[in-house]
Amino acid sequence: MKIDNSIAAFQMTNYLFEELSFKKDVGFIPSHKYKLNLDLNVDTQLLDETNGMVILECTVTGENAFTICAKMKGVFSLKKGENINFKKFLQLNGTTVMFPFLRSAISDLTRVCNIAPVVLPLINITNFIKEEK
Repeated sequence: MKIDNSIAAFQMTNYLFEELSFKKDVGFIPSHKYKLNLDLNVDTQLLDETNGMVILECTVTGENAFTICAKMKGVFSLKKGENINFKKFLQLNGTTVMFPFLRSAISDLTRVCNIAPVVLPLINITNFIKEEK
């Protein structure tokens, strides 16, 4: 079955992690239970009328245990002729597309650091974007 007519008008064309780091605190003792604090920031930049970038910056701290820092950029394109507010659409949908990649990278990073993988909670991106404004 061909999917040509099912391809979305909005596509992530590239992404990269500019930063992905793990730093253990002095006195860190590996455990399966950490009180986690999550700080997430989203920025959007229009490159032109149909291309834009979403930047996710995330800091996760395990109380008295570690700090994880991540900065991820995603580049998106929108098919010409779509009649929408691209910046709002980019912020909401770009973040929604990128967040699972961020969650996975943080889980993988903590796993290879030989601690219990940190799995970020699912978040309601719509509510998060409203609160961030």
